[in-house]
Amino acid sequence: MPKVVSEETRRKISEALKGKSPSIETRRKISEALKCKSNGNKGKVRSEELKKRISLKLKGIPKSEEMKLKLRDTMKRNKLRNPYGKSYSIETLKRMADAKKGRKYTEEHKLAIKNGQRKRMEESGIWSNITPEYIERNRISQIERIRGIWYGSVTYTKPDKYCNKFNKEFKHRVRAYFDYLCVNCGTPENGTVKSILHVHHVTSNKKVCCDDTPKLFVPLCYKCHGDVQKDRKWHEQYYTDMINNYYDGKCYFTRDEMKVYLTTK
Repeated sequence: MPKVVSEETRRKISEALKGKSPSIETRRKISEALKCKSNGNKGKVRSEELKKRISLKLKGIPKSEEMKLKLRDTMKRNKLRNPYGKSYSIETLKRMADAKKGRKYTEEHKLAIKNGQRKRMEESGIWSNITPEYIERNRISQIERIRGIWYGSVTYTKPDKYCNKFNKEFKHRVRAYFDYLCVNCGTPENGTVKSILHVHHVTSNKKVCCDDTPKLFVPLCYKCHGDVQKDRKWHEQYYTDMINNYYDGKCYFTRDEMKVYLTTK
C-alpha cells in the first residue's frame, strides 16, 4: 500500500522546497525513480513477440466515443506538425496494404467517407467553386485534351474521324509491306487478335488517304503505339526519315503488289 500523505504534510514539504533548485544528479535520480510510475508501459522496450500478442488481444475491441475523439485530436495535431504527411517505411506500407485487402465497406461507411470528403472541401473553400457548370466544363476540357493528344491536336467527330479509304484492307497492305513486324521493336504478329499490329498515321492527319498530303504509315505494336503519344513531333520526324531513307518513301503495297505478295508468300 502506498503511503498516504496528508494535505498539511504536503504543504510543509512545498514550503520547504520553495526557492531550492535540485542538482543535475538529483534530477537524474528523480527521473529514474519516476520511470514507469505514471504509465506502466512508459520507458519499457517491448519485444516483437509482445507487440504481436498485444495487437492480437486488442483486435475487435470497440473504442468508446471519448477514445475516438482523443485519437482524432492526436492525428490532427500530428498533421499540423507535419503537414506533408508522415513518412512510412516500405515494410509499414506493405503491412497497411495487406490489412486493407479484402475489406468491404458498408453503405453507411461509404456515405461517411463521402460526407467527410465534402466537409474537408467545404472547410478549405474548394466546394464553393464546384458548380454543375464547372463539372461540365471540366469534363469537356478533359475530352478535348485527350482527343488533342490522340488525334494530333485536331478534334474529329466520330462519323468522319478517319478517311473511308483507311479501312481493314488498306491496313492489311501496310502491315504486309513491313512483313508484319513492328518497325520500332520488331515484335511480330503471331496469328492472335491481340497481336495484330496498329497502323500508325505518322503525320497525325487522319484524312491523309483522302487528300493530297504524303501518305506515311508504319505498323506498331500496342506498347510502341502508346509510346508515340509521349512525343509526337519527335516520332513523326523519326518515322518520316525512316520511310524516306530506308524504304524509298514507300510504306504500303498497292492492290496489285499485294496479290503478287500473297501468291509468293
